Parts: sequence; C-alpha cells; structure tokens
Amino acid sequence: MTDMHNSFIPLPKPIRISEQQWPESTVPLVSIRCITYNHVNFIRDAIEGFLMQETTFPVEILIHDDASTDGTIDIILGYCEKFPSLIQAYIQPENTYSKPNRRSYRRDFNSLLKGKYIATCEGDDYWLTGYKLEKQINFLERNPDASFCFHNAVIFDERSGKARLFSDCAIDCWHQLEELIERNFIATASKVARKSMCPKVHKPDEVKAGDWVANFTAAEMGKFYYFREVMSVYRLHGAGVWTSMRGVEKLNQEIQLLEFLKKISKYEKSIKFEQSISRRRNASSFFKWLKIKFVKFYRLTQR
Repeated sequence: MTDMHNSFIPLPKPIRISEQQWPESTVPLVSIRCITYNHVNFIRDAIEGFLMQETTFPVEILIHDDASTDGTIDIILGYCEKFPSLIQAYIQPENTYSKPNRRSYRRDFNSLLKGKYIATCEGDDYWLTGYKLEKQINFLERNPDASFCFHNAVIFDERSGKARLFSDCAIDCWHQLEELIERNFIATASKVARKSMCPKVHKPDEVKAGDWVANFTAAEMGKFYYFREVMSVYRLHGAGVWTSMRGVEKLNQEIQLLEFLKKISKYEKSIKFEQSISRRRNASSFFKWLKIKFVKFYRLTQR
C-alpha cells in the first residue's frame, strides 16, 4: 500500500472499527456514506451495521441528515458523541429535497468524504455481515481496473413482513455496462466504489433514481463485479421515494432517466437505449389505456 490513503500499517487481523486506534493524521481508506431522512425506526440498524465491521484498515462514517423531524437526528448525535473520532454528522437545518439547488447540498457533503473507497448505505437499509467491507476492499485492491463491486441483498417489505432476494444470480461474476441500460440491479447498500472512478454528474432534479445514474457512470469508468453472498438488507416501506411510486409514474421516471443517461453516455448510439426506452413507453401506454377502460367500465356499472 503506497498512496496517501494507504499511509498506514494494516492491522495483522481484522478487528471492529469501533475498537481500532489510529494516529490522528491517518487518512481513512474507506468512507461510509449514509443519507437519511425521518428514519427513526431504522437508523440504529444502519449505524450498528457500520460499527460491527471488522477491518484491517481505517474507516470513517459520515451521515447526512436532511432535517429529520421524527427523532432521527437525536439518535445520530448520540452515536457521534459516543464515537467522536469515527462518526461525523452533517445535519441540514432545513429540508432540501424540494429545493431547486438541492444537489449542491449533497455535493458539499460528498466533498467531506476522505476515503479512497466509498461504501454507501442509506439510513433505512443495513448491513448483515461484519466482514463485508474487508471482503469488498480486498477485492478492489487486487483489481485496480474495477470501478466498484456489489453483492446480493435481501429485500424486506416492512408492510407485509415478506422477504425475497434482490438478485437470482447464483454465481460470482463480472457484469457488463450495457446490462445497466435495461435496469438497475444493484442494491445501494451493497456497493463499494473507487472514488476516483465515480465521476461528478450534474443530474437534473426531475430525474430521480440517482443511484442508477451513479452506478452507470461508474461502470463506464471501469469493470464491476458481483458477489452472490447476501450481505445487506434493502427495506421497502411506504415512506421510500422510489418504492412509493405507482407503475406509470415509475415507468415515466425510468424513461426520463434513460434519456438522460443516453445523453451523457459515450455509448449514446447503442441500440440498447432505444430498446429499453421503447419497452417502457409501450408499457406506460398500455397502463394508461387500461386505466381509461377501467374508468369507462366503472361508470357503466354505476348507471
């Protein structure tokens, strides 16, 4: 290990990051990036998943709270007080989600991340294994041409109590960029990325699913690898921005997103873009037609 992020002597064996002692000037190899808003029922699971990581390298935890009103901030600050050298909080004084320049607030937060690698986990998701970071970082260190790696996850529906796997892929394998034109198959909390291969993209506010954009642009910079092992949980709940969208709204959002990706991609001429957009337009039109038919049928039955 020779670069500025690796100017430390690795520990002889992995130990919990909450028990590690590093010189004050040590630059963390990994930054854990957590975005949260009104996750009072979930944020403890996320933070405990960070703290249970056992590594041979230094880690920092940065949490961005978008002015939660439900007690999430109190929980975060409690952890910051308990682990002041490990956890930093970036608390917005007012909610920025509906502000026209909200992306600038995220950029300010992202500029604080010191690590060579970025591990992402939103405040309503959590990690399952204590060796997740050690495993993924070791892989990226051995594969310098890889932009990121990710793994399988459990999708847990808080409303029904049912769980299923995020992916049905049963082998560890490399994936191709063009696969991300069809769909985003990467659970946010499963991804660890090389910061130098995560380009800054100025995405319009009306384009949602920022994770899809981040995954695609990073995949253009280098290869990306999948581990079949389940190491995180992706929660579905009514307050989730993406999961709360209805079918037609979600399809239209995906069309907007794909048109944006096509515009910024070096593979803009790929037929995959047109095929993927066309499929969504056809599905959206079908749902709209079906809705019209249902309304007409309902009115007839009420006469």
